[in-house]
Amino acid sequence: MGATASKPNNVELPTSTDRTPISLTQFAPAAGSPTATSYIPVAANYQNTNLQGHDLSQGNYQGADFTQANLAEARLKNPALLSFIMHQSGFSCAIFRAANLSKVKANKVNFQGAKFIDADLSDGLFESANFNAADFTNANLKNANVRYADLSNALLQGANLTGCNLTECASLSGVDLSAIEISFQDRYFLPKMHDTKAIGKNFKKINLDQFKFSNTILIDSDFTGASFKGIASVGARFNNVNFSDATFTHHADTQTSLTRDSRGDLQRQTTTTHKPCVFEDTSFENANFHGAKISSTHFSRCNFDGANLTEVYIRYLSIAEFTHGNVKFYNCTFKNSLLSKMTLNGQKFPGCDFSNADLSQAHILGVNFDHVNLSGANLENIDCEYPVGFFAKLGGYFLQGGYELSMIGANLSRANLKGAKIAYAVLRSADLKGADLRGANLTGADLSNANLQDAILDKYTILEGANLTNANKNWKMVSAEIAMTPRP
Repeated sequence: MGATASKPNNVELPTSTDRTPISLTQFAPAAGSPTATSYIPVAANYQNTNLQGHDLSQGNYQGADFTQANLAEARLKNPALLSFIMHQSGFSCAIFRAANLSKVKANKVNFQGAKFIDADLSDGLFESANFNAADFTNANLKNANVRYADLSNALLQGANLTGCNLTECASLSGVDLSAIEISFQDRYFLPKMHDTKAIGKNFKKINLDQFKFSNTILIDSDFTGASFKGIASVGARFNNVNFSDATFTHHADTQTSLTRDSRGDLQRQTTTTHKPCVFEDTSFENANFHGAKISSTHFSRCNFDGANLTEVYIRYLSIAEFTHGNVKFYNCTFKNSLLSKMTLNGQKFPGCDFSNADLSQAHILGVNFDHVNLSGANLENIDCEYPVGFFAKLGGYFLQGGYELSMIGANLSRANLKGAKIAYAVLRSADLKGADLRGANLTGADLSNANLQDAILDKYTILEGANLTNANKNWKMVSAEIAMTPRP
């Protein structure tokens, strides 16, 4: 350990035993000279160098190669350095492949674009450090302190983040957590199985902009009040995760360009593109979405079994959003899910399964449940009536396919529709066998070819103006009469 390693840029490195501070600035021009801030000994070679415990705070190591170097307990930041010097110095684009950076002190250091592939950064101090676009593939960040650090666009694939306080980062936008398996037991960072990677349990109010989850497993973690913008999830598992009061919406990317008009004059043109949240083959079993706001989000083949979606507001974000995508669900399952008091606005649920789900008191506007399985579902007191002035607020825009509730061919057998306000709903060829329609308002509803075998009605069930052509009317009356004037 006592031998001097290779000489980067002809600088004599001290032996690792005396730990004398390495000062590359002694070779730089004098302070105040015209070229003082331009001195950059870039791309130095420190491969396999033993720098344990050394002070590297006074040099510029931009693009330097620290592959397999030992920087354990080294000091990379001098608090006395002026902020403008830090912009000129630091370790931007440096290479730390398989380097030992355990217990290193690197608060406020610039590591933008640096490569930490297979490196050991465990127990390091990186408060307020700049890791923008850094690569931590398979790196060890166990118990590293990254409070207020900028990890935007960083690569963390396969990284060990056990005990790393990612929730206190200044920015995580664009971070890629692909193939990381995250699991929690009680309040400790305990792996679920061998080599499981854990981040930490508390993600409250975290901002995840364009985050990527690929086959990621998160169990029992807390995203209360979190913001998800334009995130992508494929094959992830968010079982028992708390998303209460979280927001799911698109990422807006605004770009400005200069174009010439017909007269040849330069004009500034601003364009905005929207990237929706996309969840494919993702599991939300027993997740809690209470009070969440969901807009411009696509769910495909997702599992919401046992999830709590009470008072969730699923909506169009704005009139403009009609053109770039609303909330969509394809072949998702909501079996036994709790969706009471949630708000749905203009969604379609092709191939979805709501069997035995609880949608009681849900506010449903222009929703399409055609051919959806709602058998045994609780739809008591659902309301699909538009509030006064709703269409005035839309500026005359009507929802595509109409604004009524559509349940063509839906399976509503044994469903609870007591007190449901579904006037003018389209229930053509729907299966309402054994459904409870006591007190339901079906004024003007289309029940042609519907199966009402053993459906339960009472005198408060309203069928005035309903179309019962070719419907099976062998329902059960539980009172003397019902108010109805069916059309022939």
